Amino acid sequence: MKSRTSRWVIGLMAAVLCLAPLMAAAQNARLPYREIYNIQQAEQNLARTFTNLTVSMRIHSARADVPISELRFNLDAKQGPIPVPINMDGSFKVPMRAELLEENPWLVSNQPAGTMVLEWNVGLAGKLPEHLDHYRPLMQPLKDYLPLQTELLKVFPATRKLDIAGLRLKFAKDKDGPVTLHARGGDRVFKPDADHAVVLPWEDALFDENPALTLPSPLESADLVTRELKK
Repeated sequence: MKSRTSRWVIGLMAAVLCLAPLMAAAQNARLPYREIYNIQQAEQNLARTFTNLTVSMRIHSARADVPISELRFNLDAKQGPIPVPINMDGSFKVPMRAELLEENPWLVSNQPAGTMVLEWNVGLAGKLPEHLDHYRPLMQPLKDYLPLQTELLKVFPATRKLDIAGLRLKFAKDKDGPVTLHARGGDRVFKPDADHAVVLPWEDALFDENPALTLPSPLESADLVTRELKK
């Protein structure tokens, strides 16, 4: 069953950097290895603190006509180019090696300078729960994200600060249906959209109340719905 293998994915995508030329002669988007190394080191430190959360970098082109499948990365090392695979969701990791850190080669894209966007994805490790009958266990990931965002802003101050709006619950095409919250003030019914998903709103009062919840079927996925806070 898909719900047993799907992972929580909290879809916080906060653009923090547009890869631009850092040398006058640069034609392709590039970053120094040491910068990416330090970012990955910070991710590992956060993972040790927030054990139920995952933080990863994702890359994509600012151009809508350039899919992730066309992107290529290489470390321009002295020993020769080292390919850095990019996953279909845009996530990637460079090898963490002392000799590369000392050398600090360029991480070079096959795309023009200024067209690549580096973003963060925050998610929860683990499988989707198979049985959900109350609001609080389902919405706990949203509350758990808040202290992580505080730490991310310390490490990556250019990250956009986001407010939590709710959780988008996705069901199988032939098994969707309304989600019902049996709150003290009466039942609240949320109907699926054309994509067989329901957005369950985040409300502090509901989290404290923890009303019973009726789902039409096991979840296929759950994604965080956010809104950017005005500065």
